Amino acid sequence: MNDGYWSYILLVVMTVLLSSGWRSSVVKGITSLEVLSFIAVWYIGLFSAIPLGSTVSVQGIYLALLLTLVRFMLKEPIATVSYFIITGCLLGLIVFFVQEMYRLDPILIVFQKEIDAALIIGVLAWLVTRQALPQAAVLSLAYIIQDVLPLLSKPSDQMLYLGDAVLQDGWWISYVCARVLTLTGESIVWMLQFVQRRLPRRLKGIRK
Repeated sequence: MNDGYWSYILLVVMTVLLSSGWRSSVVKGITSLEVLSFIAVWYIGLFSAIPLGSTVSVQGIYLALLLTLVRFMLKEPIATVSYFIITGCLLGLIVFFVQEMYRLDPILIVFQKEIDAALIIGVLAWLVTRQALPQAAVLSLAYIIQDVLPLLSKPSDQMLYLGDAVLQDGWWISYVCARVLTLTGESIVWMLQFVQRRLPRRLKGIRK
């Protein structure tokens, strides 16, 4: 599958789910306006690019990532923001080094190096927080960090594209992974609580 297809598929699936009334379950804590703004900016960003000098071009989806970070920073206390900034930077370094590790030793790849790295970061984001907006924010920062690190070592005449299809696939795979793990965990907890409430009544009825 070519780069970019995963992000298109997951973006369309997420759009359908959210428009069908699943917002409160899938991205609980994020308002409809925030979701609509993010998706609209992402769609527009797919077809626009911003040149930074003669050798760097930034895809418009970066604006969606930055808006997510800004919204999170405005919504949360400074201590929480600081924690997630540090976490996002660490996850960005992990994404970068995991992809470099796969490049140097391809035998470690299970599916594709980008998908493997995205799933690893999705699991880590889920371990960091179970909330939808903080997960989106920490992943946005992580992928921005991972994307700009090559700027430090690239030759001055080499063209570099930020926010390309690989990043788009990675962000969506990671976020969907984090949300699926979160919803699965919540479902398991709900079922255990349900059984805990009902089981004593059933046992009591059997004894009678």
